[in-house]
Amino acid sequence: MILNFKIIPLIFSILFISLTAHSGGFYLETGLGISQMSGGQNIFNGQNPNAAQLGFGTNFSLLQNLSGGKDFFQFHFGAKARSYTSSSDSRKFGLITISPHLRMEMPRLYFGAGAAPLIWQRSEHTSGFDNYQKTPGLSFNAEIGLLWRVTPDFHLAIEGDADFVKTSAGTGPSPATQIMIVMRFYFKSDQNPNAQDIKFDGWRYPFGVEIWDN
Repeated sequence: MILNFKIIPLIFSILFISLTAHSGGFYLETGLGISQMSGGQNIFNGQNPNAAQLGFGTNFSLLQNLSGGKDFFQFHFGAKARSYTSSSDSRKFGLITISPHLRMEMPRLYFGAGAAPLIWQRSEHTSGFDNYQKTPGLSFNAEIGLLWRVTPDFHLAIEGDADFVKTSAGTGPSPATQIMIVMRFYFKSDQNPNAQDIKFDGWRYPFGVEIWDN
């Protein structure tokens, strides 16, 4: 069974945030890009993807803006799940981590970090989403993003993530990394704390920079 039903903690995290978050500034993010892992023998059952090839990376977040719209530094909190894949000549590797997530956001940049023991890994001869195994340990992760505020209820970003896992056998990968395009969707955008206080870029001005004339 895919993930052996161990995706359930993510479902509970989503429900918890949905029930406890305020309506204003609550948003969902999802991203897709490329990822790579190397130096992961301590978590991939002794396999060592040092010559790892590029794979696909994804993430999924539910976050709440805890600050006011006029604050230059804004703090966001919620839950974030990341998925990394990579491969060597003979094996396909996968890593999923889920953690509470704290983000500091400025008008164009944001930084975030999290840590949690919710980790699953996969090391198989074929690609797929099966046979993920729960891995005992602690995941540490970090992010940096460049934000494009398109409209009050939709933002885009270019984001980089890094993740490593500490286990009793050691740490690895060193680290897992991904870079991706992220889409942010606000719930009840009229109550988004940014909506009344920040000028939005619109679709014609990526990251606020005009690239063609009228």
